[in-house]
Amino acid sequence: MATTTSRQIRLNKFRRISYPLITSALKIYEVPFDRAGIVLIALGTNTTNAPQTVTMTVSTSNGTSGVPQIDIVNNVKIGAYDSAHLTIGKVVLTDGDILYANCSGLSAINLTLSILETLNT
Repeated sequence: MATTTSRQIRLNKFRRISYPLITSALKIYEVPFDRAGIVLIALGTNTTNAPQTVTMTVSTSNGTSGVPQIDIVNNVKIGAYDSAHLTIGKVVLTDGDILYANCSGLSAINLTLSILETLNT
């Protein structure tokens, strides 16, 4: 009797991504093929003694929006040695979307994202 092995696909995967931001846009996260990435939390922490700003943009590869990059947050100010939630709610990204972020000072902001990846059916 032949046995077959079934390959199980994980429906959900939680990810935590942390980056120190710089003044030019960094590629923070790219949604894998056939997945949706749901940004549950985007937390920016200012590590300096001066106010800093953060910008996050998303670039879509499917071209349906007609706009190559869309601001999610633009120049959000975070006080000295303070933290801020950068989004009010969830941000849904689909396969191929790329999330970029930058800040006003070199290595001034630490960005932490909590992301739920799920099958995009």
